[in-house]
Amino acid sequence: MSELTIELLSQERAIELWPQIIPLVEASAMGNEISADTMDPQYVFNAVCADEAVIFAGFDRGKIATVLGIQFTDNNGTKCADIIVMAGRRMTAFKRLCWGPILDWLRANEVKFLDSYVPMDRAMLYINKFGFDKSCAHIRMSLGN
Repeated sequence: MSELTIELLSQERAIELWPQIIPLVEASAMGNEISADTMDPQYVFNAVCADEAVIFAGFDRGKIATVLGIQFTDNNGTKCADIIVMAGRRMTAFKRLCWGPILDWLRANEVKFLDSYVPMDRAMLYINKFGFDKSCAHIRMSLGN
């Protein structure tokens, strides 16, 4: 198995690689009833283009294998971030190589909280594998058009 390499994509590089990123954004939203309504590829692309989000990419043999998209937010004056995309192959290798440095990078950028809205069946993965320590239920009622 080849070694995974990690890159924090510049805005220009994210735009260049966007065709490879789209399927992973779609996969991330699939099965997530809350974010699937709003976290589509166009939303993520717009957030990256507006410098409101960044994409970390894991490359396997020159192709994107894993993506992690983080959007920056403000919660009552506290700098926060949300995971808006996390999908792909080789997630365990991606976590092993870069999860610690990504958390350090967020801390260095004065981010106090990292959140993610995930389906209940994925919440334990985030808690057990990625170190999240709190969970709550975000429920939504669609009111139609």
